[in-house]
Amino acid sequence: MSVLSDIRDVLDRSRAVLLVSHVNPDGDTVGAALGLAWALRRCGKVARLACADPLAPGLRFLPGAEEFSPRTLTDEDCVVAIDTADIQRLGSVYDAERFRRVPLVVIDHHITNSRFGTVNYIDDRSSTAELVLDLIRFLEIPLDATIATCLMTGLVTDTQSFRTTSTTARSFEAAVGLIEVGADLHGVMAAAFKQRTVGSLSVWGEALCRAQYADGVLWTAVSREMLAGNGHRDDTVSGLVNFMATVDEARIAAVFHERPGDQVEVGLRSVPGVDVAVIAKHFGGGGHSQASGFTLPGTLDEVAALVVPVLREAVVGDGARAGR
Repeated sequence: MSVLSDIRDVLDRSRAVLLVSHVNPDGDTVGAALGLAWALRRCGKVARLACADPLAPGLRFLPGAEEFSPRTLTDEDCVVAIDTADIQRLGSVYDAERFRRVPLVVIDHHITNSRFGTVNYIDDRSSTAELVLDLIRFLEIPLDATIATCLMTGLVTDTQSFRTTSTTARSFEAAVGLIEVGADLHGVMAAAFKQRTVGSLSVWGEALCRAQYADGVLWTAVSREMLAGNGHRDDTVSGLVNFMATVDEARIAAVFHERPGDQVEVGLRSVPGVDVAVIAKHFGGGGHSQASGFTLPGTLDEVAALVVPVLREAVVGDGARAGR
């Protein structure tokens, strides 16, 4: 029996479903969760949405975005974790005692996924939205413009407008299918990539001025103090590591983002051939070969001092292997 059949069995036995997006939510986890929620509602299910952190302003245009809250499991019959590589990424929504009572379905496209669910649908695709689209089609739920726009958001944001190395012919086929049923591609593009504030420019400017480079590694740090001028909005940092990865000399780009509670979130990007997913997994995180991340306790300086040497070693080792 296929994993999609297993998911169908769980959903068939469920009256109400709790769909959970990961902490610090991006377009893929939000769009995929909303797309599945609207699809399940079409076949009479109760679908509720949870996320430990608030959504960025650029995602609030999506139908149903206002329904996300830091709720945990109550009377739902199953939980579906969307775009979440490990259980810690569920944040405060996760309640071990309550979650133990019901099936946990994991739908994710990260190759480093720890497979923490009762049923795990894990496939190395360009976005989790692609996997949700496959599931909706398998369940024979008709697509509409609302579902399609939500899924298109996940597809467009996680591929950076179809520019990542994970983008395949299947990604474009998915996009075409979503547009054919009414996905608002222009609206998604505008909302996802044209939401910068004037305050974010100063944050990026300061971060880029502080950037350091050595042995093919380009890195910088964003402190809470730097974010103060932009209302302490953590989504200000979104996109910075992708921009830094466009620098020709950078084999690896890294952004160290100071988060509340003495935590530092590390975002990594790399060129093909340099696998940052291995590095992220080493530090308790995960992701893709060219796009990964993790979070460590400590100050910005402490975490950078620990991580940067590992990044430099990875680039030097890759260069040595290439020179053989």
